[in-house]
Amino acid sequence: MGTLRRLSSRLSKWAAGLCGWIRRHRRISICAVIALLLCGALLGRTLFSARQPSAAADGAALVRTTTLQRTSLTDAISATGTVESQTVSNVTTSLKYTVSEVPVQVGDTVEAGDVICVLDSSQLQEQIEKAQSTLSDTIAQAQKSCDKAQSSFDTASDQAAQAEAAYSSAQAAYNTALANFRQAQSTVSALQSAYDTAKAKADAAAEEVAAKLNAYTAAQTSGGDTQQALAALNAANQTYEGCDWGGVGTGGLKAEAESALAALDSGKALCGYSQLEQTLNTASQTMEQARSALDAAESQYTAAEEQLASAKEALETSSSSDTLTELQDQLEDCTLKASTAGTVTALNATVGSAVTDSVVATIQDTDALKIAITVEEYDIASLQVGLPVIITSDATGDTAIEGTLSQISKTASAGQTGDTGFACEVTVDTADSGLLIGMNAKAEILLSVTEDVFTVPIDAVGTDDAGNSVVYVKSGEGPQATFTPVEVTTGEENDYYIEISGDALTEGMEIRASADPDEAIIGGSDGDDSSQSEMTGFSFGGGMGGEAPAGQTGARPEGAGDRGGAGGLMGG
Repeated sequence: MGTLRRLSSRLSKWAAGLCGWIRRHRRISICAVIALLLCGALLGRTLFSARQPSAAADGAALVRTTTLQRTSLTDAISATGTVESQTVSNVTTSLKYTVSEVPVQVGDTVEAGDVICVLDSSQLQEQIEKAQSTLSDTIAQAQKSCDKAQSSFDTASDQAAQAEAAYSSAQAAYNTALANFRQAQSTVSALQSAYDTAKAKADAAAEEVAAKLNAYTAAQTSGGDTQQALAALNAANQTYEGCDWGGVGTGGLKAEAESALAALDSGKALCGYSQLEQTLNTASQTMEQARSALDAAESQYTAAEEQLASAKEALETSSSSDTLTELQDQLEDCTLKASTAGTVTALNATVGSAVTDSVVATIQDTDALKIAITVEEYDIASLQVGLPVIITSDATGDTAIEGTLSQISKTASAGQTGDTGFACEVTVDTADSGLLIGMNAKAEILLSVTEDVFTVPIDAVGTDDAGNSVVYVKSGEGPQATFTPVEVTTGEENDYYIEISGDALTEGMEIRASADPDEAIIGGSDGDDSSQSEMTGFSFGGGMGGEAPAGQTGARPEGAGDRGGAGGLMGG
């Protein structure tokens, strides 16, 4: 049952891979099928003629066997693809001018910066000259406005400087007048204080006289004590004027106040107090006027400064033109250059014709190649970036070219035939590989390689009653040949072959190609192992990808598919 399950799984994978390959290579498939049918018919007729007498003579069946040899076991995934460049750059333009020069042709090798195509720019030159003339006029007008603003600014600056100097002078005069006046104030301050004190006493004494006079008048009217009231009035008047009421005084508080005032006036006159006070007031007014004039000059200066800045900005702005810049950029773009080094592989420019395709040229690096392949979805899980790849191509013969799996798409895509696969890239590592861009190539992605081991078809390994893995080793020749089970240990395997090891194994042993004796029989009558004879003379297909190692005989095991590569034909 295990053999049947393995066979069924391999048949499914083989069928899916074969169908996908046939869909992608329909013409090749049709030719191959016709050729195989013709060869098969011819071979079958020959085999039938050769085998018929032998089988009729001894009644023995033919048994497929394989000769045990040390070889390598490779597990690989096969895919076909197209050779491409790793570096592709397009020389493009959006301009639709007529082509005036094409200094390269397809196949030329170019370096980055080399001229690929030159467009006719005569009309563009005329537009640039007009734009430059307009720009010159704009700049001249802006310069004139800027010069005028500069002149206004200079005038305002001078006026502000003069106003500041006048204010400084007025402020200095005010400070001098203030200092002189305060010095005079200091001189007369004692006299002023003495006068203020004397006057206050005299005023109080005068008020007392007035009060006593009122009391005396009241006493006369009411019949009171007029003598007492008169005595009080005389005493108060004596204090104020220095005499009795009605007399002429020469002293008293009134005379003292008058004397203090005379002394104050005399002191002010001596130090020029009134003149200094007038000078201070005049200096204060002059300073305030100078301050107002300075504020006005500073305001005019600020306005002139802003106007000048605006004029300079306008001049700077007018010095460039977006239209002229765009035209000059277009002029520069009329010379199309290569952005990368490589080989010109496509050129869509003809001298005298207008550009019709935005892609004028394609440049590819022919020394750095890759293979674009598609891997079936059931194989993608086995891959990882960095795996080694062997590349072959019909154009390069049997030469094996080294490569590396460099990219695996994370998203599946459907092909034109509806198959689902994953896009991958293989980097070509071999220098001077002989591959050219556009060639078809086959990529064998190596999953594992086991060297110097015994390998047999997977169906050749069976299981004994104890559950051990065994192969059946041939003993004897002809109809008397028998197949004895030998216990083995299995190792690595691919879709078709499996590694075996064991102390009883030796190179050159013949091993039945299938553990099931009925599956190993090719033709003849039924019989047990002791009556079966070997089938010789036909080898399994050798090489990479899980095909039979050299020395094996018999037919390729059933279930072989694309992943393992092509196997040998069964013969007898």
